[in-house]
Amino acid sequence: MRGKIFCLFILAFILLNFVYSGFLKDEQKPLVDLYRDALKLIGQARYDEALEAMEDIITKDFTYSRGFAKIVEISSYKNDLDLARAFFEKLLRENKDNAGAYYGLGLYHMEKRDLPEAVENSRRAIALFSHSPNYYQLFINSSERLKQLDAAETHILSLTKSEPDSFAALYGLAYLRFKQRKWDESMGLLEKAIKLNPGDPISDRLKCDIYR
Repeated sequence: MRGKIFCLFILAFILLNFVYSGFLKDEQKPLVDLYRDALKLIGQARYDEALEAMEDIITKDFTYSRGFAKIVEISSYKNDLDLARAFFEKLLRENKDNAGAYYGLGLYHMEKRDLPEAVENSRRAIALFSHSPNYYQLFINSSERLKQLDAAETHILSLTKSEPDSFAALYGLAYLRFKQRKWDESMGLLEKAIKLNPGDPISDRLKCDIYR
C-alpha cells in the first residue's frame, strides 16, 4: 500500500513539474513568439483562445500595438466589438494613464466609424506616450476621414518641435505629408526618422507606399 502511495506521489510530482515547466516556458517566451502563437489560433478560428492570448500580451507590454489591433479584429470575427471595448476600458480602470488603452479605444471607435472619438482617443494616447508611431498613424487616419488634416498638422508640428529627435513624431509628420501627397517631403522626413530607429517595419511599409 505504501509503495502505491509513493508511486502516485512520484507521478503527481512529475506531472506538476511538467505543467510548471510549460508555464515557465510560455512566461519566458519573447512577445513576438507569443504573438505568432496567437496568430496561429486566429488562423484556426480559435477566437476565444486567441483573444485571451492577445490580452495577455498587452498586459505584459502596453506598447505592443499590433496586439491592440488584433483584439479589435478578433472581436469583429466574433461579431461582438464590445469585447474589445470592455477590455480596453478595464485597462483604464486599472490605470487611467494607460496610453495603450486609449489607442485600443481609438481603434475600436475607428472600426465603429465613430471618428471624433477615434481622433480624441488617439490624441490622448500620444499625450501619454509619444513614442509609438502607430498612435500617430491612427490619429492621422481618423483625422483624414473627418477631413481635419489641417488640425492634425498643427498638433503634430508642435510635437516635432518639442521632440525633434523623436522617431515616432518624425514618422508621424512623414505619414501626414504622405497623406497630403507631398511625396518628397514625406520621404525626407522618413529618412530622418529611420536614422533614429533603423529597421522598424512601419517605416519600410511607408517607404513602399511613397514609391508605389
